[in-house]
Amino acid sequence: MKIAIGGELSDSKFISKIDPLLENSHIKTVYLYRFKGNPYKFLHQGKIKHFDLKTRFKIIYTLCAFIHLVFVAVVKKPDLLVGIYFYPHGLLVSIISRLFKIKDVQVLPGSDLGQIKHSKLLFYFFRNSFRIGVRGNKSAEEVANLGLDKGRVFVLNNIFDLSQFVQASKTLVAEQKQCNLVFVGYFRREKCLDKIIEIVSELKKTKKNISCLMVGDGPEKENISALIKKYELSDNIFLIDYDANIAKWYKYGQIFILTSKVEGLNMSMIEAMSLGLPAIVPKINDLEEVVVDGVNGFLIRPDAALSEYIDKITILLESKEFYEEMSVNAQKSIAMLAENHYSEEAVSIVWQKILNDL
Repeated sequence: MKIAIGGELSDSKFISKIDPLLENSHIKTVYLYRFKGNPYKFLHQGKIKHFDLKTRFKIIYTLCAFIHLVFVAVVKKPDLLVGIYFYPHGLLVSIISRLFKIKDVQVLPGSDLGQIKHSKLLFYFFRNSFRIGVRGNKSAEEVANLGLDKGRVFVLNNIFDLSQFVQASKTLVAEQKQCNLVFVGYFRREKCLDKIIEIVSELKKTKKNISCLMVGDGPEKENISALIKKYELSDNIFLIDYDANIAKWYKYGQIFILTSKVEGLNMSMIEAMSLGLPAIVPKINDLEEVVVDGVNGFLIRPDAALSEYIDKITILLESKEFYEEMSVNAQKSIAMLAENHYSEEAVSIVWQKILNDL
C-alpha cells in the first residue's frame, strides 16, 4: 500500500500521530510533504520519500508540494492521502482527492475546525473526506453537527509514554517548585496569551512574588515579551525557549494555565497534569474530557472575566491541603488515560481500523 501525507505539527507530535500508521506492515511507501523537514531521518529508511525543497518560504514549498503531489497521484497512484491540519496541507490533499478519486483522511489537531466552519470553500472540500480524525468526543460531535456522518469521524490521540516522561522529570530537576503558574505551548494568537499577562498583573497587586513560566516559541512571542515590559512584570514572568527536555519546566511549577479561545486536547496540559500540576483551562472543545472541574483542575467559562481565573488560582495557592488533593487527582487521571487511550497500541488500532475500512 502506498500513501501520501502532508502536514506540520512539531516533530514529536507528528511522529506520535503518524508513526503507528507507518509501522503498519501493509504500508510499503510513504510520500511525505512537510515544510519543517523529515522527522524520520533515521527511521523507516527506504519507506519514506520526503519532498525536500530547499526554501525558507512556506508558500513556495506548499505550491511546489502541490505540483509534486499531482505527479505522485498520476504516476505513483497512492491508495490513501492523509492531511494533518486542514489549512493548507489538508486542503491540498482534499483537492487531489477530488481530482483523482483517491480517498483522504483529514486529521484536525485543534483550531482548524473553526476555520472550516466559517468558510464555505474549505467546508466544500472537507465534507467529502473519507475519514476525519479529531482529538476528542466533543470535537467529534461538533463535526457531526455540521451535517457529516458521525461514522466517518474518529478520535486520534497522541502517544504519551507516561513512564518515560515521569522518569525524565525525576532525573532533570530536583529543586522545589519555584513558579506558581506554567504555560507551555506554541505562541500564537489563538492561545490568547495576553490574558496570562493580565492575570499575573492583577495577582501581583496582592501577591508581590507571583511568578509564571511561559515556555515555547512562535509568532506571538515578541508581542508577549513587549507586554511583559509594558506591565512591568519582568521579575514575575519568565519567557523560556522550547527545548526537548520539557519535563523539567513543569517540575518548577505549581499550576498549569491555559487561556486559549480554541483548542483540541492540549498535550502540554496532559504532560503537566501527569506530573501533578492541577490545570486551570477554558471549558472548550475536548479539554473537559480530561479536566474535571474542582477535582483535578478548574474549567473556566469561555466568556468569563479574568477574575474567575484569578479566584481559582488564589484558591489553589492559599489552600495547601486542597492543592495536594488536586495534584494527586491530576496524576491519577492521566495515568488512567495513558494506559487506556494514549498507548502506541491504542493509536495503532485506530489506524488499522481505517485501513480495514479502506
